[in-house]
Amino acid sequence: MNIVTAALISVSALWSVLEVHSLQCYSCTDMKNNTECNQLPTVTCNSTSFCFTQVEKILVNNQKITKRCAQSSECNSGNYNVWLASKHTSCCTGNLCNEFANGKTNVTCNTFLVMAAVLALIFKNI
Repeated sequence: MNIVTAALISVSALWSVLEVHSLQCYSCTDMKNNTECNQLPTVTCNSTSFCFTQVEKILVNNQKITKRCAQSSECNSGNYNVWLASKHTSCCTGNLCNEFANGKTNVTCNTFLVMAAVLALIFKNI
């Protein structure tokens, strides 16, 4: 085997190993729609990263979706569900595993709080 052939085989083998260990994730910032986010180009993360998804909601239909590579310290941080606002952050480790934006907000609770506020305003004025 000559040196050129050996070099080509070595580079090919190295490329294959690097491809196996790289993580592909969906990536977008402050998108309102998960489908549109997933149509943007994906990103390749380093071997210590996770695929990150964050869903922030204000009121029932106003949401912001952010997806990217992240370190473990960013996963599950700063989650809240207060009154009409919520934020859910999650991470995963499979290729394109952050396909879905599951903001685990309690819509029933949020709807109840809105209705309670409306009723309180109505009865206050009677």
